[in-house]
Amino acid sequence: MADLSGKRQILEGLKRGEITAAKAYSLLKNGSPGSVSEGMDDVAIIGVSCRFPGAMNAAEFWRNLSSGVESVTEIPSDRWAVDTGDPAFYDGMRFGAFLDGIDRFDAGFFNISAEEAVAMDPQQRLFLQEAWRSLEDAGYPAERLRGMQCGVYAGCGGSDYGILLRQHVKRPLPYSLMGNTGSILPARVSYHLNLKGPAIAVDTACSSSLVAIHLACESIRAKTCELALAGGVTISTTPTFHSLAGASGMLAADGHCKTFDFRADGFVPGEGVGVIVLKTLARALADRDRIYGVIKGSAMNHNGKTVGITAPGGPAQTALQNGVYRRFAIDPRTISYIETHGTGTKMGDPIEIDALTNTFSQFTEDKQFCRVGSVKTNIGHTLSAAGVASVIKVLLAFTYRQLPPNLHFIKPNTLIRFKDSPFIVNDTLTEWTAGHSPRRAAVSAFGFSGTNAHVVLEEAPAPAGGRETRAQSFYPVAFSAMSGDALKQKYRDMLAYLQNGDPASIADISYTSFMGRTHFRHRSVFAVRDCADLKRQLKKVCDGGGGAEPSLSREIALVCRQYVAGKAQEWQTSFDGGGGRLTGLPTYPFQGDRYWIDLDRHTPDTGLDDRQIRELIERLENGEITPSQADSQLEGKI
Repeated sequence: MADLSGKRQILEGLKRGEITAAKAYSLLKNGSPGSVSEGMDDVAIIGVSCRFPGAMNAAEFWRNLSSGVESVTEIPSDRWAVDTGDPAFYDGMRFGAFLDGIDRFDAGFFNISAEEAVAMDPQQRLFLQEAWRSLEDAGYPAERLRGMQCGVYAGCGGSDYGILLRQHVKRPLPYSLMGNTGSILPARVSYHLNLKGPAIAVDTACSSSLVAIHLACESIRAKTCELALAGGVTISTTPTFHSLAGASGMLAADGHCKTFDFRADGFVPGEGVGVIVLKTLARALADRDRIYGVIKGSAMNHNGKTVGITAPGGPAQTALQNGVYRRFAIDPRTISYIETHGTGTKMGDPIEIDALTNTFSQFTEDKQFCRVGSVKTNIGHTLSAAGVASVIKVLLAFTYRQLPPNLHFIKPNTLIRFKDSPFIVNDTLTEWTAGHSPRRAAVSAFGFSGTNAHVVLEEAPAPAGGRETRAQSFYPVAFSAMSGDALKQKYRDMLAYLQNGDPASIADISYTSFMGRTHFRHRSVFAVRDCADLKRQLKKVCDGGGGAEPSLSREIALVCRQYVAGKAQEWQTSFDGGGGRLTGLPTYPFQGDRYWIDLDRHTPDTGLDDRQIRELIERLENGEITPSQADSQLEGKI
């Protein structure tokens, strides 16, 4: 039987709708305080968006991971020149894993002037766009979010874009202060969407984004947020980090991160941005959200005083992991994969495996049942985005039920005794089979600041039965965008989605296109019989033809007319109780205009082209912006 405090906890959870009556009965009869905590602290991940080297989205990221692709290259010529004649030059300084198009941003979408966009750190721009996409992926339109107690927790380091501004602009730009201040990065999201929860920038170095995820989970558990975004971003616009890390002997000389291998000699710097959307599991199930995975427990701590302020602390890592497993009643024997911090250093890797072995040995004597790997062998060390990159890798592994290979592993580091541990390196693409319990994984991130984080993830529960879908002759599928060009790109993106993989049901696509998206002034509706019909119609339009004109029922025809006419939300009533559920569809195709300092002219590149001016005038005519806002964006640009 549960003790008195446990009974009270169970009854309060039942009253708030966090656990079912059947679960409450089971806990009251058999539950321990640990199992009570486990049932009530689960946090669901309901939205994901990311950009990593060689991958513009999560689908491309998985393609690279599962295929064993390494996205490290020599420094691109459009970033900076590698000075091999510098006495401080180290071979590792010539390599990195970089994002494409970091100078591109859809400023008009966020009502940001060209002058302000140029002064913004690309970390702010990219995080803002991926935050929007993650909420779209979760099925949250902007109007549903306004005024919500939604938190934004962003792992981010210092801005080196400010270095470029100081070097190449003779006088400070008006927006450069807030454009390069870390605290503004999460605030951009809250400001644009009118969110009322905390907006917190987290800088604990390499553990920043996993600490951000933990803090977001704590706010969800404490009910200070009903929804939270968490993630991180790292972009390098100057050679500053490469130079400092190389001088400190941290970089792999050959440009390969060789985690767990006897040749391990350091990491490779990488870039990336990732955002996930969180809410309580109970609420996510009640709302019939699409769930990527469940966070069963999380915690963070600090090494305290070790042999050096940046040195990893094995005892602190063990204490952290042990604390998570005991607080959240998690048996490590049920964890079959660990996405390690795994930087590929000669001493750091053995310390991490020893700490995990010490933790697991307190719960089980079994050997080599848990696979380990590190995403850093694919995309380098993405610093403030490293933790969220690891989490997204695990979520994708849950989805596809496969574990991607840990690259560059030939022979174990001589200081790691894998045969005497619970762990084995996952060096090939492996089917992830489920045992008696759901698939579980743990993720670690250790900052060179000494702050550590550990998170345990579980695959999503089987979805409950959805609403009974009404059979229909035709299903309306809505498309909208801020511009005509973006609308056309939406057609192409949806066509690619239908052509690749296994699309959702047409009822779910229809439902999500109306109820899970923000709707803009450029609109269209396709009335289709099934996914094949939608694919045919989209291909015809993308090839330059017109859409089909079927004979529609009165109800569907009315929905189409009301939507295209922009008549408030009258069309929504047709979906109330009518079937369909949120599903993953392509997210907004931001238009990538260049906003950057022109290093040759030593002036900001802020000019507006004819298309941008035309769209600005349209927005003014439609009442989406005020004359003063339009004037601010046009000032000095034409």
